[in-house]
Amino acid sequence: MNAINLIQPATQAALCDRLNAELAEHAPFYAQHLAAIPAQPSGHGANVLNIEQLFQQDTYFSLIDEFARDYAAQSDNNEKLRERRGTVHGVDTKALHSMWSQWFFGLLVPPLMYWSFASHLKANWSPELVWLRPHDSGRPERFFIEISQPVYMHAPLNLTTTFSQGSLCQKLKSPIKQIESLLTDLLAPMVDRLASLSPVAAKLHWSHAGYIIHWYLGQLSLSDDEQHFCRQQLFNSPNLGTIPHPLWRTIKLESQEPTPRIACCLRHQLPATTKCGDCPLHYRGKTPQAGKNIAK
Repeated sequence: MNAINLIQPATQAALCDRLNAELAEHAPFYAQHLAAIPAQPSGHGANVLNIEQLFQQDTYFSLIDEFARDYAAQSDNNEKLRERRGTVHGVDTKALHSMWSQWFFGLLVPPLMYWSFASHLKANWSPELVWLRPHDSGRPERFFIEISQPVYMHAPLNLTTTFSQGSLCQKLKSPIKQIESLLTDLLAPMVDRLASLSPVAAKLHWSHAGYIIHWYLGQLSLSDDEQHFCRQQLFNSPNLGTIPHPLWRTIKLESQEPTPRIACCLRHQLPATTKCGDCPLHYRGKTPQAGKNIAK
């Protein structure tokens, strides 16, 4: 393995440019939805919100309202949505909050994971450093994250270099610690705030975060042994230091079922929307073989 050299860019702007260029080259979808910035965003649109503004009750519920209107507009012509208890514009309230949360973590977490693993970025994560531009539909569209006093380590972007079993811990120690910091310092305060605003329990918000972390580990160019090692480190312990591990029991690690999900995301409760392919409701009470037949 090539030596890992400490990079000290001339400016924070140069560091952000480098990180954004790497994301654009190697994870272009996420480059459209998250950008590293050296300071508070300007020139990115008048509706860019910091996390404190986003999770103000009036702001958050106005976005959920727009999110509901968008789903209502997509409903089948023959599907009559009616206002009733537990709905917004006739759309199931819990499902709305759940899917908004899934968009939120689904666009925020993977690019930060990419930088942690492929770019060996070590940053001090904090909700105060995150900004969001909502989509016209009310869902999250683009994040901006201030990189505050990082230690940026450059390593080969080709993650497929083979390592002996004994060196896995050494190779992956730094990115795993960065992901753990991401969980405790950035995601945990966000989950707490989302759980206080929405009718969805914190456990389901963590289920979304856990699912995307589990899935994205498979998208990185890690070997099977490396993926297994990372998942064991991140999902297979009830404690993270002195606190309960937020990803504990969010994912089925050792299961014959085709889906790692434990909790249903409630997506199918939305109009003109079916269960996702990984929905655990497909397999509940069925044999693994029956589950595989359904998946086909």
